[in-house]
Amino acid sequence: MKMMIKTSIFSEEEKVRSLENDYKTAISKDVNSNIAIAAYHEWHSAAVIYLGKYFTNADADFARFKNIDNTGNGYTLENNFDGLYSIYNFMMSQVNNIDKNQMGIKKSPMVFISHSSKDKKFVEALVELLESIGFDENNLFCSSVDGYGIGLGEDIFNTLKNLFLEHELYVLFVHSPRYYNSTVSMNEMGAAWVLRANYYSLLTKDMSYNEMSGVVNSNSIAIKVDSDDAKARLTELKEKLCAAFSFKDISGVKWERKRDKFLEVVNSIDITSNDNNLSDSVDKEYKRLQIEKMRKEADEQKKAIIRSEIINLQAGSRILKISNKGKSTAKNLKIEWLNPDDNIMVLSNLGEIGDLTPGNARLFNMVLSIGHSETMDLRYTWSDEFSEENLYDESIQVF
Repeated sequence: MKMMIKTSIFSEEEKVRSLENDYKTAISKDVNSNIAIAAYHEWHSAAVIYLGKYFTNADADFARFKNIDNTGNGYTLENNFDGLYSIYNFMMSQVNNIDKNQMGIKKSPMVFISHSSKDKKFVEALVELLESIGFDENNLFCSSVDGYGIGLGEDIFNTLKNLFLEHELYVLFVHSPRYYNSTVSMNEMGAAWVLRANYYSLLTKDMSYNEMSGVVNSNSIAIKVDSDDAKARLTELKEKLCAAFSFKDISGVKWERKRDKFLEVVNSIDITSNDNNLSDSVDKEYKRLQIEKMRKEADEQKKAIIRSEIINLQAGSRILKISNKGKSTAKNLKIEWLNPDDNIMVLSNLGEIGDLTPGNARLFNMVLSIGHSETMDLRYTWSDEFSEENLYDESIQVF
């Protein structure tokens, strides 16, 4: 007689949850039995391996979960399980979000024109040429041309950073002597190289190939606008961009007319007649904003940022997680509950909770009763490297 073996295929998450249930079943019968002890270790080992694919020791919750001392009898292990269960559930709930963020979502392409503001006339002609093959404000960024730059009230450097991070970027460098005198332009060149952006180079008529420096070179398309092969090189660039952006190619006659007009315009620019005063003022303002941004970022490194969230477990059970999302340690952190509610029970005392280092959190188990308020109003006070007296009030939803 053959024995029929029933098999099932579990995902890694399901396996960990199944081992968790096996342990719960075992301790319900005898918490200190060899079966219960073995079930705990099997669950904990599987959970560490699974969560270790998504978290590192830099995460305080995972480090605590992974490194807990599991020597001892069944009663010790049950105590460990109870102490870890809230952060274990929280990390398990976060895995789906991490999976979504790590999916290979294709970035939308965008052209970014990196140039000196003193070459505005050249760039305006280049934008007009790009418009003729299908580019618009949705896929082209150029800070010197109205409609293609940074909106009123937007942050220059955050905008540039987001362009590099959120799009498959195609950078068009406009090389000129003025470009290499601009710190901002050279920073853009460095960022393009670090982020491995696609790039192509255009050289103004007063710029030669042997003057090109920095991290770009002529291995990619390089077009000197007054050279004999400028027309052929521009056509090559147009074909590459049309393919990358899925544009319908324009007719040869129309393209040649637009291309030749572009070359005529950029080669007729009188460099000495540039409005240097206006250009200098733009560069100075750009650099002033850069310095201001750097100062703000330096200040942010000195700040602790205290925020809370409610983690939903089972009916009536919640976790209040108070985190330091800043770059500096929150010293002498104190938590005040401004609207205490008898129908919300926090099982550990709030109040003075000591220092909270960056990236770490304090967890407080909560139990909700019928009729509880919809929000918890909390006040945090602390000191950090930026200020000795920090205060922040936050209203969090209790759901």
